[in-house]
Amino acid sequence: MGLGLPKLREPLPVGGRVGPDGAGIEWRTVESDRPDADYVVQTRSGEEWDDRYIFTTDPRQLSYFAATCDHLATAPESTFTGDPTVNVGTERGYKRLTPETFTEVTDGEKRERAVAPDEYHETLEAEFGLQYR
Repeated sequence: MGLGLPKLREPLPVGGRVGPDGAGIEWRTVESDRPDADYVVQTRSGEEWDDRYIFTTDPRQLSYFAATCDHLATAPESTFTGDPTVNVGTERGYKRLTPETFTEVTDGEKRERAVAPDEYHETLEAEFGLQYR
């Protein structure tokens, strides 16, 4: 579901709240004051709530999303057409690998380490079980 990090790990009731999750993030939905959205999904990892997503409860046909999907898959400025990024949620956090950095968050504690170019495929296999061929 290309929603980036942190990932929502369990269903979030509309108008409800969950958390903190394995990454130490709390989630909630609140009514939106925007004219184009019914609700805002917010996250909190400290004292402040931050807006993460907006949504409406209006039903949509799948074709409604076609142009956005095409843009995200092909546009040079899209984050989905640049350097590879591997993300996986873990029971108590998540792992992320970019060509330069391996990041692991466990129980809200973040650790990063540099990944040399000749270590990338090795890290990909060791941390994510993926083999590059």
